Amino acid sequence: SFFQQQDVAKKSYVAFQDGTHIEGKFVIDTLWIPCKELGAHDRYDNFILVDMSERGGMPDAVNLDKVIEIIDHRSFPDYAAFPNAAFRVEPVWAAATQIAEFFYFNQQIKLDPKIAQLLLCAIYSNTVNFKADVTTFRDERMRDWLQTFVEDKELFMQMFDFKTHYVCDNLRQILVSDLKEMPEKKFTIFQIEVNDSAMILARQEEITSIMKEISADITHAILIIQDIQAGKTTILSRDKQTAELMGNAWLPWIAHGLLRQIDNIMMRKSIIPYIKK
Repeated sequence: SFFQQQDVAKKSYVAFQDGTHIEGKFVIDTLWIPCKELGAHDRYDNFILVDMSERGGMPDAVNLDKVIEIIDHRSFPDYAAFPNAAFRVEPVWAAATQIAEFFYFNQQIKLDPKIAQLLLCAIYSNTVNFKADVTTFRDERMRDWLQTFVEDKELFMQMFDFKTHYVCDNLRQILVSDLKEMPEKKFTIFQIEVNDSAMILARQEEITSIMKEISADITHAILIIQDIQAGKTTILSRDKQTAELMGNAWLPWIAHGLLRQIDNIMMRKSIIPYIKK
């Protein structure tokens, strides 16, 4: 979230709460881009939220009445939660695409190569290496344009490698940090992205045990594994009952025990409607 601190100089910062996103941390550290940790009791004049438009998961330091702008790509933002905000909610898959377009359509504003690289990596991340089923032409257009500003055109691959090793080394933490509950359907949906899904599937028994522990009070749980290199999606069900239920979702997948594999990248938001149905 971008926010402005209340002082004479009216300084602006880029900030996070509870640590940065894995890929974001890698790119920020690599490019030496300064960021600030949001304190729960900090006070600021106003906020601009990026890739966030709901109350859920909102950092404690954010005063909803002081949110002046929201840049997001979710179809149904919580308009009522932010009464003083201007909304920029558009049908792209990466919120970073919208930010890049600010520079693209107003080229009188100089784009720093570091910021171009940060935006480029963010778009690669959100689109899962441009293999996600929800990628738009606007995401692709900004990728091609931003690449003209950066020297290292392969930094996004290093980012994905870093994330894959981090996920494997911190598997339980990753599963806990990125889950979505559907209480009305008694479902918990975990999701991870890695360069090589075989590294994760080799730990199938460990993962199902973790899912049973985390979602013990939920009837069903699945893990969506997106393979960045292969461009495939594998769904691992927590147990046989869930696997059988997922077999009724009418998706074009191949079944192997608790596994269901699809020959393209499907995002969690694309799979949820099948589960609800």
